[in-house]
Amino acid sequence: MAEKVLVKLDNVKKYFPVKEGFRTKQLKALDGISLEIRQGETLGLVGESGCGKSTLGRVLLRLIDKTEGSVYFDGKDVYGLKSKELIKLRRYMQIIFQDPLASLNPKMRIRQIVEEPLHFHSRQMHIDLHDKALVKKMVDEVLVTVGLSPEAAERYPHEFSGGQQQRIGIARALILKPDFLVCDEMVSALDVSVQAQVLNLMQDLKKEYRLTFLFISHNLSVVKHICDRIAVMYLGKIVEIADKKTLFENPLHPYTKALISSIPIPDPDRKRERILMEGDLPSPLNPPPGCRCHTRCVECQELCRSTQPELLETEPGHWVACHVVAGGKP
Repeated sequence: MAEKVLVKLDNVKKYFPVKEGFRTKQLKALDGISLEIRQGETLGLVGESGCGKSTLGRVLLRLIDKTEGSVYFDGKDVYGLKSKELIKLRRYMQIIFQDPLASLNPKMRIRQIVEEPLHFHSRQMHIDLHDKALVKKMVDEVLVTVGLSPEAAERYPHEFSGGQQQRIGIARALILKPDFLVCDEMVSALDVSVQAQVLNLMQDLKKEYRLTFLFISHNLSVVKHICDRIAVMYLGKIVEIADKKTLFENPLHPYTKALISSIPIPDPDRKRERILMEGDLPSPLNPPPGCRCHTRCVECQELCRSTQPELLETEPGHWVACHVVAGGKP
């Protein structure tokens, strides 16, 4: 695996203003995220619904603005770029959305949908849009690559199944030959059999196009199948990062342990001891002091209630933010 860092987030914060009567509170969707994604790897981002995973993907691509911090792509400050420079950079950074049908224009044929990105980047890619044969060939080729026939290009999105719609979304992203893809819960709305087909397709495309992925999901079984490293997120914070083998065999953060214990075992004769976290996920409008997880953690200490733990490297490549793991030291 290449060690070059392609994407870097440095203390990224994203707060949404929320009015409560005459007061305005800040919903802390992201509260100090620092993360690196190496070229050629698939980094999984997991956590409960509402913890900020999708917000992170959108802030990274500058689809929504950050509140604080820095985002770098291939050494370039994404938020320091002017409009024209940002448009050029977008060719290399694409996203595949959770709901495939909602992300496709229902009034456009598939050929128009897949071809549309070329109109923004034709000069950069040295493509003559007046050459209809060339453009048609590019659309047909990328549809075949994702497992659809060229004849599908003349139909509308509603004429396809959920899995086929997601393949269209993948084709739209791939036609620009990007370096980096954010996959935001891209298989969560699909049947299990279709999920497997799409995931295997992504694995093949990763090798063929030498892609780098941020794979956002709440399904740990899926993440284990496709990812190289995994970052665990809780209420706007990263609490653990490790390669998938280490994370599943030796999880250190209590929240990670609880997540892994919730994975179903497809064997009625085997039982896994469940680690249950009491209570509900606290509100990001009013996060608890100290460790965000202490209100639900069975291993909570007094220090956890008052002091926020830092993300520390416990062994090469394994980072954890937990006072208990650090031996009770702040």
